[in-house]
Amino acid sequence: MFDCDSLKFSPVAEALTAVKPSAPLNLRKDPQLRYKEQLIILWDHPLNDGGSPLISYTLGVYDMSTLSETTYTIPSSATTYTVTGLTPGG
Repeated sequence: MFDCDSLKFSPVAEALTAVKPSAPLNLRKDPQLRYKEQLIILWDHPLNDGGSPLISYTLGVYDMSTLSETTYTIPSSATTYTVTGLTPGG
């Protein structure tokens, strides 16, 4: 199983609202997952949407072997995302 040192969403995007939306809460990986080729990430909706409905989240996954980041756009109604196609490291 992958051992994640940290999970985090991209910085909150600037939007034309009176109040900046807050970040999603309680970001975590699914502790029950035992597959090495995928990672299930869960979170709770932010407390504040900045006065406008959220459209999407952007999740970044950093690959330490290639030193690159892959980003995923996730609908705002979601509170989970499965990252697939991972390659276990040594």
